[in-house]
Amino acid sequence: MAQRPGPTRLGIHQMGSLKQRVEMIVKLLRADFYDPYRGPKLRALVGKIVKACPARAEAGERNAGYCEAAAVHDWVATNIRYSGDTHPIGEDPVDLYQSPWRTIEMGIMDCDDCVGVVIALLTYLGYHAFIRVSSNQGSSW
Repeated sequence: MAQRPGPTRLGIHQMGSLKQRVEMIVKLLRADFYDPYRGPKLRALVGKIVKACPARAEAGERNAGYCEAAAVHDWVATNIRYSGDTHPIGEDPVDLYQSPWRTIEMGIMDCDDCVGVVIALLTYLGYHAFIRVSSNQGSSW
């Protein structure tokens, strides 16, 4: 079994474009997926999350899929607190990016962290999840 890695340092990266932001999220997702410690931990966690859902062979792919997606949503909403971006005193907000596993460990997320956790958990269930970016400020994105 892989040993737990040492403490992860948080890094701040300046992201100029939406494309760079999405690429960072994808990079963090892949890092967790292939990590010998975090990958199995995420897979075990998602197994516990969907344990109450019917088996796909019994309920059909569609019905089981609804149950599993709802279970992931409910678990994230219940277990990880939403927080906005960090606002250093006197400065503009800083958008911090963290891996799905780091988000789960810390128990706090913002929008992009939520996307990462949900996509990671659905991917471990075998679904083809993807990122769709939208804006609540008109044409800003």
